[in-house]
Amino acid sequence: MKILYPAQMREIDERSVELGASVLQLMENSAIQLARVISDVAPQGQIALFCGRGNNGGDALAAARLLHEAGRDVRAIVLAPGDSILSDAAKQNARRLLELRTPVDYIDSEETLEDALVLCRDASLIVDALFGTGLTRAPEGLFYSAINAINNHTAPVLCVDVPSGINAETGEVPGVAVRGDMTLCLHLPKVGQLLYPGRSYCGTIQVADIGIDPALTPEDAPEMLWHADVQAMLPTRDANAHKGNFGHAVIFGGSRGMAGAGELSARACMRSGAGKTTISCPQSLLNIYMSKLTEVMIQPMPDDGQGMLGRQAVSMLAGLLSDKNAIAIGPGWGRGMDLSSVVQAVLAQAQAPVVIDADGIVALSRLPDYRRKLPKDTILTPHPGEMSRLTSIDTAEIVKNPIRHCRDLARRTGSVVLLKGGCTVIASPDGQVTLNTTGNCGMATAGSGDVLTGIITALVAQGVSAYDAARIGAFVHGRAGDLAAEKYSRMGMIAGDIIQMLPQVWMELGL
Repeated sequence: MKILYPAQMREIDERSVELGASVLQLMENSAIQLARVISDVAPQGQIALFCGRGNNGGDALAAARLLHEAGRDVRAIVLAPGDSILSDAAKQNARRLLELRTPVDYIDSEETLEDALVLCRDASLIVDALFGTGLTRAPEGLFYSAINAINNHTAPVLCVDVPSGINAETGEVPGVAVRGDMTLCLHLPKVGQLLYPGRSYCGTIQVADIGIDPALTPEDAPEMLWHADVQAMLPTRDANAHKGNFGHAVIFGGSRGMAGAGELSARACMRSGAGKTTISCPQSLLNIYMSKLTEVMIQPMPDDGQGMLGRQAVSMLAGLLSDKNAIAIGPGWGRGMDLSSVVQAVLAQAQAPVVIDADGIVALSRLPDYRRKLPKDTILTPHPGEMSRLTSIDTAEIVKNPIRHCRDLARRTGSVVLLKGGCTVIASPDGQVTLNTTGNCGMATAGSGDVLTGIITALVAQGVSAYDAARIGAFVHGRAGDLAAEKYSRMGMIAGDIIQMLPQVWMELGL
């Protein structure tokens, strides 16, 4: 499903009108969907609708009329001194509502707002339609007071399109914002609903079809994956297949004190369908991995004396890489100076897609002009701090604009870039962007990223394209994390629990 920036939504609305749709008709379509959801969520009791001056408020006013006609007790609270300053379509719906003798409270002072709040104190549902997608600054005055009143009410809150106070482009919350229990997105979700902190204000997200032609959606709009999307992208598994059909992955990982990272990646790789997995580790870790990994092959390589791979490992790479279908570099690899030489040699000799994560990214960032050394179908999986190493852009700036910086790095390097975070962003070199919505804060635990590396590497080994492997991997990783949180709690889960849930996710996806 595509996700829109506010400017793209405005262009779609304008284009729809040019093609014959009226603003009133689009508003009526939105109202029908909104009234349906309101009836489902709150089948009884009063509905209090807080309406702004634009078309977002008009959608709620039209929904109030439909609910009144269905016999519901509704009260519209309009943040304006009268209908003269409402948008034309909102004004018409406000007047139609008054013709039905439905209560409409126009708010022009703190006193009138307080009076209106008294009249809806027992409401069973609050509808937030104060602002649409155009807000970029902190709400002030009566809007500030109304948002606080909504947040302090005991009833559940349903937000129309975007919770009021959220920047629908960036997800930023410049001041106070409505904390919704549910958000009904009109036509398609907006980017700011998926990026944090905005996402934490939305509650459950539903999407409403309001009759806009899907062909008007820009091809370059970001997207999010649903369960069915992932199913359609996954490789089939022939009943007569053997392990050679599912690829052989090699993972360069582990160092003294961080052997567990390599183990987690290797186990996740095997749990994600790779036919064979080899872990390439320093010689000093051989006994550790021999005791921990039974299904994984182990290739020890020269140690630098500090528990990390040494330069001598370079001479062994040709034979190790020759028959591999996917290569991963970095889980628990350490930060020894010899590792940059190793990663440079791997990249020069790789005949398969390469996934670079964690310490592999640190080693890569030390190489002069590293962008020219990345082979086709490389996948970079940094968190914001690691991306800062690759781009020399401040981490805070990356967190503030994750889509822009992820897309820019993908274009500059010719690689797929997966930027980890509460909302993981995946970008392809040609500008495509996917936002992942699975996962939870319990996954903020040591080793979680190593599991993701293993999943992506397994998918690549099975022939999935680099971009699809990264976004499927993020989806599956997050879904497994959600299942782990259900079983172990977000506080109590660890990275190994995510691996334990991978088989259940693959079963959900039909594999």
